Amino acid sequence: MSFKDASGKSLGSATLGPVTPAQRKDATGLLQRSHAGLVPVGATSAVVTVLLTRTDGEYNDGSADNISLVLNKAP
Repeated sequence: MSFKDASGKSLGSATLGPVTPAQRKDATGLLQRSHAGLVPVGATSAVVTVLLTRTDGEYNDGSADNISLVLNKAP
């Protein structure tokens, strides 16, 4: 995910993953991941990108579910 200002300049980013087969104990499944941080001053947009990479064979072997971006007011 990256935050951008009104002119499209990147102001900061955050990355989650990847989730490895070892983390999944070599089983098909989803593991919860999250990140918390502050929105950069001057940000007017956020771009969330999901990248699934095929590691073997002819079929897609990546999955994602319930992706969300939650913005809260600073305390």
